[in-house]
This record gives sequence, C-alpha cells and structure tokens, in this order.
Amino acid sequence: MKKTSGSLPFFHDLSQENLFLKAELARCHQLIHELEASYFHQKNQKLHQENASMKQELQQLTLKLQRVSENNQDGADETLNRIKSELLEKIVVLQELLQNETFKRKQEIEEKHRLHVTNVKASEENKSLHRQIKADQQQLEEEKRIRQQVEQELEKRTEENSRLKGDLQAKNVQLHQIEADVALLKERMIDMKSRIAEAEKTKEALFYETILSYKRQLDESDKWIASHFADIDTSYQTKKEAEQDSALFERSEHIEAVLQSVTEQVGILQKQLNVIRKNDGMMEQKIDEWKKQSKEENPSQKLIYKIKRKEKETKPLN
Repeated sequence: MKKTSGSLPFFHDLSQENLFLKAELARCHQLIHELEASYFHQKNQKLHQENASMKQELQQLTLKLQRVSENNQDGADETLNRIKSELLEKIVVLQELLQNETFKRKQEIEEKHRLHVTNVKASEENKSLHRQIKADQQQLEEEKRIRQQVEQELEKRTEENSRLKGDLQAKNVQLHQIEADVALLKERMIDMKSRIAEAEKTKEALFYETILSYKRQLDESDKWIASHFADIDTSYQTKKEAEQDSALFERSEHIEAVLQSVTEQVGILQKQLNVIRKNDGMMEQKIDEWKKQSKEENPSQKLIYKIKRKEKETKPLN
C-alpha cells in the first residue's frame, strides 16, 4: 500500500482496502472507548474530589453545627435544615452540570465520528475521481491512437484512390484504343468480305467464260470438221487437228491454273476472314467483361488489374 501526497491511502485491490477500513473502524471504536473511559474517569475523579470536598465541607459544617448547637441550641434545627437545603441544592446543580457535560461530550464524540466518516467518504471519492481521471486519460490516449490510425488509413485510401483514378484513366485510354482497333478490324473484315465477294464473282465469271469458250471451240471444231473433212488430206487434217487440240489443251491448262490460283486466293481470304471473326469475337467478349467490371467496381475500393493485350498485326492482302 502506497500513500499519496495528501496522506490518502492508495490500494492495489479491494482486499487491501477492506483490511484498511476494518483496521480504521477498530481504531475508531478503540478511540471512542478511550475517550469515553477518559471522560468518565475524569468525571469520576472530579466527582470524587467534589464528594471529598463536600464531605470535608460537611464535616466542617458539622463541626460548625456542633459548635453552633452548643452555642445556640434554639437555632440548631433551623440552621441544620438550611444547611441541608443548601447541600441538596448544590447536589442538584452538580447533577445538572454532570448531565450537561455528558451530553456535550457525547455530541463532541458524535461530531468527531461524523467528521471521520465524512473524511473517509471524501477520501473514497477522491480515489474514485483519480481512477476515473486515469481511465479517462487512457481512453483519450486510445482515441488519439485510433484517430491517428484512421487518419493514416484515410491518407492511404486517398493515395490509393488517386492511383486507381490514374489506372482507370489508363484503362479508359486502353479501352478506347481497343475499341479503335476493333473498329479497324471490323473495317478490314468488311473490306475482306467485299474482296472475297469480288473474288467469288471473278471466279464465277471466269468459270462461265471458260465454259462459253469451250462451247465456242466445240462448235467451231464441229463446223470445221463438217466443212473440210472431204477436201483436206488425211495427214494434213490429222496434223492440224493435233495442233488445234494442243492449243486448246494449253489454253484449258492456263484457265485451270487461273481457276486454281483464284481458288487458293479465295481459300486464303476465307482463312483470314475466319481468324478476324474469331479475334473480333474474343475482343468483343473482353470488352463486355471490362465494361461489366467497370460498372460493378466501387470507385473508393477499386482493385488494380493488369491488362496484358497482345497486339497482332494483320498482314496486308495481296
């Protein structure tokens, strides 16, 4: 147990405080008993002294009375009665004084006890106030610490928000670039479709032209065979037919080569168109996902996403 600067006890727990209060209560009872014993002892001494004094005075008065009785036998009874009345009056006065002194002493003891109880209550209130002040200081320090943590967290959130805004702007720029690339791919796909359609038309026109050419050649051959079959020598005719057949065969081979080249080019264009359509579908799916994520994200709590975009260059069409 430690004492403060005001001689007030400070306890670490309730058991020490209870022991101290019990000791103080026993001490107060002992003090009250001592005060009462001292008071009654003093009163007894005073009464003994007064009794002895009264006895001595009574003896003196008795001697005086005896002398007076001897001197004046006639006034003895009257004097004796007067002395007795005086003694009785003194005894009554002494009893009143004793009662008044006893009452006054009890009031003083009660006042001291009340002051002691008031002092104990004030001490308890003082200790309670000290504990409350200490608890308030601890709570204030805790609130300051929490406030500092909140301010630091707020600064971090502000920095994170600024960084996320920058990332969002960068994402928007990337999104616009991707949309521009998609638009360019769509334009290329439209151009590719138009070129494929033109190639199909060219292939169909060449096919019809080849068929018409074959038909004209067959008609010419039939006419030539019908008009010159009888007049021309068999060997010469055979040679001429062989030459015409060779020229026709060379022309048909050239047409077939052209058709095969056109077919290969159409196949290449078709493959490129399929690749463009596939890339276009993947790009539209990614754009939809990014738009959905941008709508669902909270501006104050956005996460950082790293978007890796592979740029693919489309080869120019020949």
